[in-house]
Amino acid sequence: MERVGGARLTCAPAPEYNPGNSPRIVWGTYRETTAVTPVVLNVGFYNFVVTDKVLALVRSDSAPMRRLIQEARKAGTLVDATQGRKTKSVVFLAGGMTVASALSQETLARRLGGREPQPLAGAEKDAAMMAEEEKELEPDV
Repeated sequence: MERVGGARLTCAPAPEYNPGNSPRIVWGTYRETTAVTPVVLNVGFYNFVVTDKVLALVRSDSAPMRRLIQEARKAGTLVDATQGRKTKSVVFLAGGMTVASALSQETLARRLGGREPQPLAGAEKDAAMMAEEEKELEPDV
């Protein structure tokens, strides 16, 4: 077993056709086993983005990022998922769309990587997860 790019690879025997009729097994056929990647990413307040479309998760603290947000808003390519809260991160999507999120890019990256559960509509324990999300969204003092 070896790791390649964070994925665990296991080696399994694969029979190979041998015209000489002698049975031979060739080792080296790899099967990748990884954590299940979610199909959608909760960017906060039950707003979801398809994970296949995510290109980058970026903090919105810097002046250039603020300018990009304003330009996207003027161009009509910004989806504001902050519900009136402070924008902490920006998600760039394929197709030129931009999503403003009130969650930090670290939280979104953990959710995208499957290392942190994300609240999904109708799932159990949503109240506790939403309370935790609300706690993260409280203003930094």
